[in-house]
Amino acid sequence: MSGGVAFFADQDTKIVPSCCCGLEAWTEVYHAVREKSSPWLGHDPSPGIAYQGDVAMVCSDDPEFNHDNQTRGVPFYIEYRYEDLLQSLDQTKEDLVHFIEGPLYQWVSRRNAEIGNRLKQHMERWFTRA
Repeated sequence: MSGGVAFFADQDTKIVPSCCCGLEAWTEVYHAVREKSSPWLGHDPSPGIAYQGDVAMVCSDDPEFNHDNQTRGVPFYIEYRYEDLLQSLDQTKEDLVHFIEGPLYQWVSRRNAEIGNRLKQHMERWFTRA
């Protein structure tokens, strides 16, 4: 799935994973946040998460990466309370489960019930193992 876990401050300020990082990696993001480490969020740019006390700062690009600010933009960060970030990731899991068990399953199973059941089982195992 293209995209991945995105981080929002408001409607206009967001940090989305860059290339090579999709929604299927959300459990790795979840575990990294629980361990207070920076998960893989892609590269070019290379978003990451830094922690200070009960604050998590999602950075739009690795501040230690040497790049030309004129072509790549100036890095910025979005600050979250650590517990709020964990709750948001838990909500991501719930949203995925509802999508897998609801619209996705219904759409596929209308065409082939056996494939719908197998797809649902695999998707739940792949995306909700956290």
